Amino acid sequence: MLPDQLRLSLERTLSWYPQCVGQLHWATRNSGGDHTQRVGRLLLTYGTSNDPGVEFVVANSPVAIDAFLPSASERLEGGFWDATQLSSGAFLPPNPLPLHDLEEHTGLPGLMIQATTFACGGIAIAVKFAHPLADAQTLARFMHDWAATNRAMVHALELPVLQPVFEPQRLDRAAAGDIDVAHADSGLLEKSRVLPRHRYDWWATNDGSVPSVPAPLKAATEVSAADPMPWSEWNMQAPVSHDIIHFTPDEIQHMWEAAQGGAPVSRHDALLAHVWALVNRARGLVEDDQPVHMNITLGLRGRVSPPLPDNFLGSPIILGRLSMSGRESSSGSLSEVAARIRSTVNLFDAESIAALLHDMAHDLALVRLWHAFLGERNLIVTSWVHLRLYEVDFGPKTCARYVEAIMPRLDGCLQVMEAFPAGRADVGYNKAGRQKRWYDDGVDVSLHLTTDAMEKLVKDPLLRRYSVPSDN
Repeated sequence: MLPDQLRLSLERTLSWYPQCVGQLHWATRNSGGDHTQRVGRLLLTYGTSNDPGVEFVVANSPVAIDAFLPSASERLEGGFWDATQLSSGAFLPPNPLPLHDLEEHTGLPGLMIQATTFACGGIAIAVKFAHPLADAQTLARFMHDWAATNRAMVHALELPVLQPVFEPQRLDRAAAGDIDVAHADSGLLEKSRVLPRHRYDWWATNDGSVPSVPAPLKAATEVSAADPMPWSEWNMQAPVSHDIIHFTPDEIQHMWEAAQGGAPVSRHDALLAHVWALVNRARGLVEDDQPVHMNITLGLRGRVSPPLPDNFLGSPIILGRLSMSGRESSSGSLSEVAARIRSTVNLFDAESIAALLHDMAHDLALVRLWHAFLGERNLIVTSWVHLRLYEVDFGPKTCARYVEAIMPRLDGCLQVMEAFPAGRADVGYNKAGRQKRWYDDGVDVSLHLTTDAMEKLVKDPLLRRYSVPSDN
């Protein structure tokens, strides 16, 4: 786990991930070209002498990990802990990622890693990926592969044969119709636009003026985009807290049992329904009849036809939207809300996704759009379950003490992942020797809310309503 050893194993791992050393940049627009040459399209150039490489930073902290990170037992005490003061971002490499401002990119790596050693001998490994190159599943695949390579090297074993798949065109081929002709198919466009998604315009201004944009994106200012952002719903000056809320396996089971009552729903659906109700109650929306929105991150690997393999690299994710009134979402039955979540997710099937990919390939305003929002009427949900990040083992036969998806501290960000494993000796497996289900060690919900709302949420008597079986 020494930085020099990690650097050596990283070099070996990158031989299987050559795209990670390349340069991310805007494609040169060609109005008569194919779908990869339209305005706002990204290119990744690699395998040249100008590749920026991967940034690897070594840092040292004069304190022990205990000085700022509570132990697992301390984090579980009370069922939640305040992570607001945890300075996780300080362990990330300081340089910006390419196109962070829609323009600067030359020489900026799309993958940056920092290894920070502590006075106690511990180490933090922080990974920063440009999102177009990696979603959570790609990040997890990379971490498992790097750890396996390092583990083999330190134990003098044969290096593993890694099997990442970087073929973005396979996703393009899942689109319906012809994505290289000049105009979109109107029928496919109609099928795509009825899918429940926000369509907000980052560049819309109150006075109708056009913002300053980089030269490669100028043509995107000439097309009709979408709805203006509802900035009045988002108080960006309000202080935001970050809490990790832990639910036990029994609580997850009881939620799921309480959510039965009609269409089949998953435990994940039941969990999201419960947390969304808590969030909207804390925001004071119990008697609000206006829409509130859950913006759900959806992976495309298993949704397209033919499906993409689990080791498909990139960021094949989209956002879908469930809208209900504040009243319905916070005081309706768990089964009703969970069923609405499931029915919304089910709308994004292979046929609908094929139409959506056709739409996206033709959409000249794509670079201007955000299919979500934050603030008091929105929640953005991303799930990291099934990624087994607490099983990442670099060689010492110990799992990580703490894994965090570092999210911006903005009102309405929610992330779900498996909790710290209860038994470190059987990481990944239960007492019967079978692989654990994603909730067998409990579930951690990482939530960012305004401080006022968070204080109300953690005091809500309904937070632990499923600590015992319930018929509600």
